[in-house]
Amino acid sequence: MAPRGIHGRVFVIDGDVDTDIILAARHLAETDPAAMARNCFADLGATPSFKAGQYPIVIVSGLFGIGLVRPPVPMAMRAAGIEAVIAGELSPLFFEHSLNGGAVLPLQAKLPRRPFTGEVAQLLLDGERAQLIWDAGNVDFPCRLPPWSLAGESWVETMQKRVEEAGGLSALQASLRRG
Repeated sequence: MAPRGIHGRVFVIDGDVDTDIILAARHLAETDPAAMARNCFADLGATPSFKAGQYPIVIVSGLFGIGLVRPPVPMAMRAAGIEAVIAGELSPLFFEHSLNGGAVLPLQAKLPRRPFTGEVAQLLLDGERAQLIWDAGNVDFPCRLPPWSLAGESWVETMQKRVEEAGGLSALQASLRRG
């Protein structure tokens, strides 16, 4: 299988990120993708600030997606142009909603080094490994699901297995909505 790649600028966040930082509760009723994108990370308070459409890769040093995760959260991230999030730890609910909507690729890894916000990087995914490449560095890490998910399989294998076991993608999405 040829590696799948995501290329573009990275946005780096130090520490934990809860869902109210990703998309504040006051914006949850939004259905317009442009409004969702504009409000994604609006309350982060980072310098430089997050700008929709500029950062397809988000790197978070701590726990990502904690709090009350609702389906609009990963959808807002996708509307903002985010294709992947690499976090030191992922909230199980955020992971489920990311899978359910097919919105954002969630990867869990504590990176020993990483690019700075605004640097251009390429994230390559090939089976069980992921590689993040940028001008000043290169990090190779396991492309595995978080420990609370199905153990010992790659992300792709696990998703395929879950879809098959549920009886198709629609059935899996329905079961995730039911909880």
